Amino acid sequence: MLVLAKPKLVARLLASDFPSENPRTQTRNFPYTNTLGFMQKETMKHLIWTITLVFSLALTSCQTDLDLNDIIDQNSSFTLTIRTVDKETGLSSNQTEEIEVNSKKWNRLVDFAKNNMDDWQSSPASYIGDIYVTQNDFRLIHTKGTTGVVIAFTDKEGEPRQYTKKIEKSELDFLTE
Repeated sequence: MLVLAKPKLVARLLASDFPSENPRTQTRNFPYTNTLGFMQKETMKHLIWTITLVFSLALTSCQTDLDLNDIIDQNSSFTLTIRTVDKETGLSSNQTEEIEVNSKKWNRLVDFAKNNMDDWQSSPASYIGDIYVTQNDFRLIHTKGTTGVVIAFTDKEGEPRQYTKKIEKSELDFLTE
């Protein structure tokens, strides 16, 4: 009787023209020891800390307390400009007056400044108003009947600064009286 061993057939297949059909060896540069849930929890902790830090920095850097002596010269007059718009033609005109030192308007304006030296918020936007008070590099802008006021000035280092603040609607009405 003749016994033949099982022949082993080995076939070498050519690589496919389609790369997705060619298997690749799996190599990992780092071990997968953490579960997806653990990694998500750790990521969330870092994200919460980052958001908290950014939010607290934003809150503390936005509000500014100002020093009156750095902003206005208390020995100089102000120039008040009131802009009005003709309802029929739509054209605007300006009335300008000088607010002399120690006059009633001057004193009220300085009192307003003294009482509103805190909680100003930095603002890069441009503003247009009805009422402009200027003195050297200082400018106050307000629109009658609104609750906002803008001040702009050049600081001691020569940098332009601009801040906004909410006020009572009638707080600056004395300027137009």
